[in-house]
Amino acid sequence: MPILKRALSVVVVLVSVLLYAVIKGGTYHSPQCTLFNIGCPKQVVVEGYTKPKYSKLKSIYQKLFEDGNDVASCFAIFEDGEKVVDLCGGFADGLNGEKPFRDSLQNVFSSSKAVTGIVISILVDRGFLKYEEPIATYWPEFAQGGKENVTVSDMLQHAGGVAWLDDLIPFELLSSGQRLDELATHLAKQKHNFNSVRTTAYHMVSGGLYLNELIRRVDPKRRDANQFIQDEIAGPLNVEFTFGLPIEKEERFSAFYEYPKLKFFVRLLPRILVNIPFVPELADRTSFKNFLNKTSLAMKSARILSNEPENFTNTRLWRDLTCVTSAGGFTNAVSMAKIGHIMALEGLPVDGVSFFKNDKAVKMANTVYGTAFDLTLVKNITRTYGGFAKMIPGTDVTGWAGLGGSLNVWDPSKKVSFAYVPKAKGFGLGVDVRALALYKAFAEL
Repeated sequence: MPILKRALSVVVVLVSVLLYAVIKGGTYHSPQCTLFNIGCPKQVVVEGYTKPKYSKLKSIYQKLFEDGNDVASCFAIFEDGEKVVDLCGGFADGLNGEKPFRDSLQNVFSSSKAVTGIVISILVDRGFLKYEEPIATYWPEFAQGGKENVTVSDMLQHAGGVAWLDDLIPFELLSSGQRLDELATHLAKQKHNFNSVRTTAYHMVSGGLYLNELIRRVDPKRRDANQFIQDEIAGPLNVEFTFGLPIEKEERFSAFYEYPKLKFFVRLLPRILVNIPFVPELADRTSFKNFLNKTSLAMKSARILSNEPENFTNTRLWRDLTCVTSAGGFTNAVSMAKIGHIMALEGLPVDGVSFFKNDKAVKMANTVYGTAFDLTLVKNITRTYGGFAKMIPGTDVTGWAGLGGSLNVWDPSKKVSFAYVPKAKGFGLGVDVRALALYKAFAEL
């Protein structure tokens, strides 16, 4: 019996040590790395540029890697027309890789929505759209199913009544080349999800399909969102942002490093189950459990295809799609921050390029419409006429975030834009803790 007790004591000690390593160690460090410095990832050295005023950000960023809370990422900041931060760390080809992550083009998922919103604001400025005009004015077939009163701003604010598709898109409409006219016919038939009552429910994927078609309808050249961006934004600014990833750039794609499952179960799951307040990257228990429930509105809104392939967003088919403007953006941090600067400067030129005739449309896009309870996200969200959200309480920081941890925001009051693009997935429903830490450090300098 004494031997059994001693053995049990040893087991308890070992389990306690393991739990300590999992809970207290870096998110992306293994327990053996935390405890014994064995099997740790290759050392990451942050490289890049900061304006002298912001030089401290480099060491703050470096510490994220040293502590095991980042694997590979880049972040960039523009201020009053000038690039003041452009830093990167880590490798595109794994923890012990050789290819610098800086050269990668990463899927930023819902951070893409902010770029689509910028396209819409430019079209409003040019007189091709009005925020308060029904979409059916520009796309008559859209009026079917009780959607005749849905406005452009409604769709941008996730109150378009098409948060999910009752009739999923036939796989062949996208898998055999994007048959956009047929896709438009399919989308137009969708009935209003809430019987024509204006209801806010995050249009996770579907909204981008509708906005892409709206852009095609009103652009005099019939360009989709992707082509419009290449011609009117990315080209003039000399940046890289595409919906879908061109096959010739495939070698620059960097697959996500998944959030460690052991860390999730030990660190986060118990707190979700008992609703203990914890790290700010996660929403409350109700909101988070909504995303774990396969029958929830959140999960319904995530699907668009019938016979959707397993791990769809990791397939080449996903990277071929240019019509998913809500989640299909591929870019890097400096490009996304520079595009966001269009909104931060509210009508002033960016790199000598003017995007607006005056500041009326861009200021309206940044103006708060109101706060509404979002049925998909299960929380209150404050959104603007242009569909952007207030991202950090107590600030004017506006934009949106993406699955995995990307962040695409700007603050017009400070003429600042900020972008963070990671390889390692965070695990949350709001602003990623890494991005939040970097932004707050910048704001305090």
